[in-house]
Amino acid sequence: PKPPRNEALETAMRFASAITADPKDMSGAQADVVQEYISLGQLDRAMELADKVTLWRKGVVLADLANALVQAGRKEDAKKMLDKALEFRSTVEGWQGPRIDAHIAQVYASMGETEKAHQISQRLAESDNQYAGRDVATVASGLASQGEFDKALSEVSKLEAANPDLQQAWWRTAALLDLARRKSAPREKRLEALEKARSSATDIDGWKQVEALVSIADTFRELELKDRAVDSLGAAQKLVTALPDIETAKPALLANLARVYSKLGDNDRGAQLLTQAEPLVQHAMDLSRAAVYANIGNSWQQLGRPADALRLYD
Repeated sequence: PKPPRNEALETAMRFASAITADPKDMSGAQADVVQEYISLGQLDRAMELADKVTLWRKGVVLADLANALVQAGRKEDAKKMLDKALEFRSTVEGWQGPRIDAHIAQVYASMGETEKAHQISQRLAESDNQYAGRDVATVASGLASQGEFDKALSEVSKLEAANPDLQQAWWRTAALLDLARRKSAPREKRLEALEKARSSATDIDGWKQVEALVSIADTFRELELKDRAVDSLGAAQKLVTALPDIETAKPALLANLARVYSKLGDNDRGAQLLTQAEPLVQHAMDLSRAAVYANIGNSWQQLGRPADALRLYD
């Protein structure tokens, strides 16, 4: 029997599909809902809804769904979704096409077709610097999916010798973090990748480094290395504190920090950070404030304070 549908996500999809006055926002919202179904592992419902996504994000959703199906061992369904993604990609022109290509490359990598993945990713990197380093990260991810963890680490090492601009440093760190999160890998290999990610993160600039450090800390927590997690969070908090209050990313960064502190059992520290975050929402653009309030509300919920969460949701 099919699992019961997620009532909240079903409502979200109806809401998203009603934003007809702004097709771009409608497409983005629809894609977010399907991506959430994918992250929850409810892949059958994601397959049913993927075709409802409009504009270019449909190609990204189809590719990401194919990748998730590969990871779930559903190779035939994955091939069907990949074929649909490729067919849809052929209809897309402009800068949106390469965005879809990057996700298609990830599917090939997960399927073990690393040469195809490398060709696509390398072409993207040569045409646009924002993809610099992503080719290595994509191939490394595919090798890890095939159980070739040592080869994956070796692949990432190609970026270590490079002169790290922001993009290459980010993708190197992201690739190492991806390897560290692989529960199928030996613990010592996961730790090796995670320690390298922690070192690599120092080459990332600004608030992006904070994002990386928070994710690294959460992974240390999952591996039950509390001291290393707290160390990474402390480094992230120092960077956030130094940001000017008018930095629009600051309240979201504080909220993300608070969530991980709470997972580590330090709700008092989390509450302090959220109390700092709330007044800073005024500096966000009007269009973004609802999302920032919601993010802080999610953190209050993580801290076990639903009244504060609901206050911000309102």
